[in-house]
Amino acid sequence: MTDGARSLVLNVDDYAPGRYARTQVLRGAGFDVAEAASGGETLSLASRCEPALVVLDVNLPDMSGYDVCRRLKADPRTAMTPVIQVSATFTHGSDRATGLEAGADAYLTEPLEPRVLLATVGTLLRTRQALVEAEKARAEAEAARADAERARADAEAARADAEATNRSKDEFIAMLSHELRGPLNTLVGWTRLLASGRLEPWRESRALDALARSIQALTRLTDDLLDVSRIVNGKLPLDVRPLDLGAVIAAAIDGVRDAADAKGVVIGTSIDSEATAVAGDAHRLQQVVWNLLSNAVKFTAPEGRVDVRLENHGQEVAIVVADTGIGIAPEFLPHVFERFQQAESGELRHGGLGLGLAIVRHLVEAHGGHVHAHSEGAGQGAAFTVVLRRDVAAPRAA
Repeated sequence: MTDGARSLVLNVDDYAPGRYARTQVLRGAGFDVAEAASGGETLSLASRCEPALVVLDVNLPDMSGYDVCRRLKADPRTAMTPVIQVSATFTHGSDRATGLEAGADAYLTEPLEPRVLLATVGTLLRTRQALVEAEKARAEAEAARADAERARADAEAARADAEATNRSKDEFIAMLSHELRGPLNTLVGWTRLLASGRLEPWRESRALDALARSIQALTRLTDDLLDVSRIVNGKLPLDVRPLDLGAVIAAAIDGVRDAADAKGVVIGTSIDSEATAVAGDAHRLQQVVWNLLSNAVKFTAPEGRVDVRLENHGQEVAIVVADTGIGIAPEFLPHVFERFQQAESGELRHGGLGLGLAIVRHLVEAHGGHVHAHSEGAGQGAAFTVVLRRDVAAPRAA
């Protein structure tokens, strides 16, 4: 019998001859059969064997078949198992109603025709199988819907990210064009004047200074672009050696001294002598400090102040660059170290491509350290903290 293939039926009856007769009918139809003679035995077997169906006599020695049925339906392991209640004693309509109210899926009375029993068993098993398949199909449909929703959300996020990246790159190209145009215009203009031979000696000196500044600006711009390219491709190596961070910081300060003096910005220093000995790439760490100082001077008003501190934190050291400048808006603070990100009132107003802080982050992380920014908001200044381990176990490309 197809409905009974490999299906286990639990046959429950305290009357041995009746139980034996039903077992023979069920086995003859191709079912596997387990037997129980009491309510307790039924519950124990059902929890262990999880039968496909239970044929349950109402009149049992330890508890009524109604109570057994209620407990089977209350157990998550057997709640979906069809139960046929059978009785030769409780045959009235009210008895049938009580059995069905207790959770039985069918209620048959003795004497029981084998054909009726098998037809009822087959119907309930087909119904149960249909419910199982429907639930499986529902779960699969729900999973497919969830997958489709995730895919749609992922595609939407990817599209938004791509659009944002393209916008940022377009803005970056526009800024790059602007940054190149300034020094190039200066070079072209002063070169033509020098070539004319009509400049007074004092103006020739001024022209040479302007040309030197323009060349320096173009060199730094080119270096930043090359560094970003190397970082993106993982080809910015580090030359890690023991070094003196105090000397690194001093060299970086020398690099921004003229710009600070031109604005009347005071640069203060506080160097903990216990924090100067570390391992790292001196050139790249000087580049880190120079970028932070250059930003601080750039965004600090004339007569403002920039402070550089080197602090000892045990196994780590911290370089802090704090200024009294324009500050950073809270909504932009999480993005200050990202490439192609610019504060609306920051870099665009003061010039620059905004690559410096992205380079800082990559170089610091390549040293096994981390960097973070803090600002109370616009007009409140900003502080950038670089935390480095005293020793870098293995140099890696930025």
